[in-house]
Amino acid sequence: MSKKYYLTTAIDYVNGHPHLGHAYEKVVTDAIARVHQSFGESTFFLTGLDEHGQKVQKAATEQGLNPQDYCDDLAASWKVFVDQLGLCHDDFVRTTQDRHREVVQKLLMRLHEEGISTRRPTRATIRLSKKPSSLKKTVERMGPLIPYTVRWWNCSKTTTTLNWENISSG
Repeated sequence: MSKKYYLTTAIDYVNGHPHLGHAYEKVVTDAIARVHQSFGESTFFLTGLDEHGQKVQKAATEQGLNPQDYCDDLAASWKVFVDQLGLCHDDFVRTTQDRHREVVQKLLMRLHEEGISTRRPTRATIRLSKKPSSLKKTVERMGPLIPYTVRWWNCSKTTTTLNWENISSG
């Protein structure tokens, strides 16, 4: 079985329009994904936007918008930017999307149920309480968290369901 690779760019804050530095990182990540694909190795390439945080809130307030409207306006230009780069990404995620929230909530709940993360009245709300190897085993037992439709080599229309097994084995 060939190796499987999960690649992601930084999930950029939406506190402004994309620029050359963003393009550089995304094009380099795309090149790495295509090299692995050319060797017949499965890849999953993610890019997207982080729409949370004080910088986003500050930028929205400065423009007289609520943060979600501000993000929605800028997300459109980021999507065009990514499309114009011709990236062969499998997914473009926005951290305010319901599908993203649901996966994060399920993952955090599962980690809490397994005793890997705990809430504590300290600065660090969540801490790892097991060795990394135990974490990996627990996550492997979780199975699929959400069915993604994945486009493989050259962004073809061939699809498969992505689950933990698809991206962790290899």
